Amino acid sequence: MIGWKDAIEVGKWAWDNRAGVKPVLTSFRRWLRRSKLLVIGPGGTGKSTLARMLSGEFDWLLDSPWRYDENVGVTRSALKADPAAEIVVMPGQQHRRRTSWAGVGQDIANGTFQGVLLLSAFGHHSLSDSSYKLHRLFEPERDKDTFWRKYLEANRADEIACLKQLVPFIKACQRKLWLASVVTKQDLWRASDAAVERWYREGEYGQLIEEIAVHKGDTFRHEFHPMSLVIGNLATKNEKLAKNVEGYDQQQQVESVRRLFEVVEGLRKWGAEK
Repeated sequence: MIGWKDAIEVGKWAWDNRAGVKPVLTSFRRWLRRSKLLVIGPGGTGKSTLARMLSGEFDWLLDSPWRYDENVGVTRSALKADPAAEIVVMPGQQHRRRTSWAGVGQDIANGTFQGVLLLSAFGHHSLSDSSYKLHRLFEPERDKDTFWRKYLEANRADEIACLKQLVPFIKACQRKLWLASVVTKQDLWRASDAAVERWYREGEYGQLIEEIAVHKGDTFRHEFHPMSLVIGNLATKNEKLAKNVEGYDQQQQVESVRRLFEVVEGLRKWGAEK
């Protein structure tokens, strides 16, 4: 818990950075009026919240996305200034991907999207169940820690599965296409920074990205970006499953969001180059 003086300083810092990031967002939203952006990934990684931040529907300094609600279908975040421009968000739950992702792959291959934000969370996906004991991976004879290890492992495998599903369509795209691997929930896994970076850069995930890069050459660009959309424990209604890392404060969280805007702006500029 921070004191009121510290809170005032963090608030002032955040306000100053809000002014600094505004030109970047303005430029991004102007580009989006002529483009389409895809936000995709497993369920519970923050896709809808991020799309609302980028579109202007969500104030990234004032709103806090504490509650997780599953998206049952494709959602579209339109720009306030231009409802025709939109960020397309695909539902990420495995049982919904079978149908909802059926056409988006072909859209990627056809060059419908200028950029893709692929969200992961190093396995720290939010649960929609009221209790972890209702989850399919829970075994009554095992303890909560056993469930948590299995849950993280299954979710990391699902993140790989999501990327694998997209790889052939990205490779088939004849136009320039950028992909940002956005790893959310940094406030929960910050103590494992080195392991997380190895997982996404050098492990199977990174190898799949390299496969795309070799195939597409200079028509593909990738960025890895760790961040946190909100600071908070990962919990069900009444159960805490993972505690946020001590010392990860609001300033670091807001800074991670600001850096994401800069990453997206850099990718946008690359995509616009002839």
